Order: sequence, then structure tokens, then C-alpha cells
Amino acid sequence: MSHLPGNPHVKGSSAALSRANNWSLTAAEYVSVANTEATLALAYEQRTANLIALWGHPDSSSIPGLDYEAVREQIKDRLERRAEK
Repeated sequence: MSHLPGNPHVKGSSAALSRANNWSLTAAEYVSVANTEATLALAYEQRTANLIALWGHPDSSSIPGLDYEAVREQIKDRLERRAEK
């Protein structure tokens, strides 16, 4: 499975596990940190997908208070991060 290279949480999970000898945490605490980072990475990916789906949905113009400019900027920022990495 591919991920957005700009996702700031992807490397956190494996980094937490690889630092096991450098920290004074128990094995369970390392696993907990890794699981947290992995969950945040998935949430980041899902949020990006949801923003793109919202932007492309024909009925989204009827959502009161929706700031299309903010949605567009969030999508742009997330996809530009991908290009930078």
C-alpha cells in the first residue's frame, strides 16, 4: 500500500520501534508509540481522501458554511508535500 510521502506520521511508527535501544521505555511502550504514529498516518491519509471527495462531489455546494477555498488549500498543501518529498 502506498502513502502520501508528505505524511508526517509514516516514518514515526518505524522510527519508534527502531529506537528501542536508545530510550528507557518498555517494549509495550514502544509498541504503543508505534501504534499511535501508525494510526495518525492512516488518519492523515483518510483526511486527504475525504477532502478530495468533498471537493469533487457535485452536491457539496449545498453544504452551508463550507469554505471551498480552505478545502482547496488543504488539498493543495497535502499534495504539494507529496511533490516535495
